[in-house]
Amino acid sequence: MISSAYTSNYGSGLFRPVSDRKNFGKSDIVFATVRRPGEKDLDFRFEGVASEEEVVRAVKARLSFGFGMVSLLIRNYTQGWRRQRSFLCLSAG
Repeated sequence: MISSAYTSNYGSGLFRPVSDRKNFGKSDIVFATVRRPGEKDLDFRFEGVASEEEVVRAVKARLSFGFGMVSLLIRNYTQGWRRQRSFLCLSAG
């Protein structure tokens, strides 16, 4: 199970307001990079995702390591924006 202790780069760790969320197009190419201190980055590529939450769910489903903080960088290659979020990984998936 992975908890989304959402600390991100938005203020004091609060969820982003709806107006601050980025849009996704059906043909957008989206990259996601998972970073853990002292370990190799994990890279993912997505097409046709509908939301940032869908990307996060897909990445969480693919994580297979134990405890620790995880940094997730989401880049929308097509639109040219990026987001960074942090999660606390509680146990192996």
